[in-house]
Amino acid sequence: ELENKINSTCEAVKKDEAIKLRSGSSIVTLNDKIGNIINKTKMFHEEELISYIKRNFAPQKVIDVNSNIGNYAVGFSGKNGYKVHCYEASKDLCELIKKNLLNNNIDNEIINIDLLNSKKNSLDNLNKEGFLPDLIKIFANGLEHEILIGARDIIKKNFPTLVIEHQNYENYLKCKNILDGYNYKVIKVMC
Repeated sequence: ELENKINSTCEAVKKDEAIKLRSGSSIVTLNDKIGNIINKTKMFHEEELISYIKRNFAPQKVIDVNSNIGNYAVGFSGKNGYKVHCYEASKDLCELIKKNLLNNNIDNEIINIDLLNSKKNSLDNLNKEGFLPDLIKIFANGLEHEILIGARDIIKKNFPTLVIEHQNYENYLKCKNILDGYNYKVIKVMC
């Protein structure tokens, strides 16, 4: 298994012009703010958050909403049997996510859908196979509370760890009000 990981990382660095990270993973980036940070530091974007999650929760099944390039989907990996379901609106980003997950030998499902602009497409409706994550990461440009409402059944069935980005304090309060109803408590806030 280790030989496969090393060989696939080295191959990805050569073939896809991926960045070899200090962690041993590889990732293909975009020429944008996040990509520039990854290229410069050779670490995942928001490495502190990723390390905290891996150290304290070691997720095995993850739902990643607005996956972008798959930074968190790859970053949270490490535990045997790790699987991630990525939801991303951009077809181009879905292709990049697929490449990054395959290059790191991560079992995955990539769903090309815009959860932010469709009331009928919720995590509960799209989770037909009954995937029960132990972690859900949501970065939804101020609509995180809508994603939480649409994930009610998943959350109630498995009570996963939630990693939620907020645009401001008002958005934080919208999510907190929903999560209070699910008996969740905030354990860490990172800026």
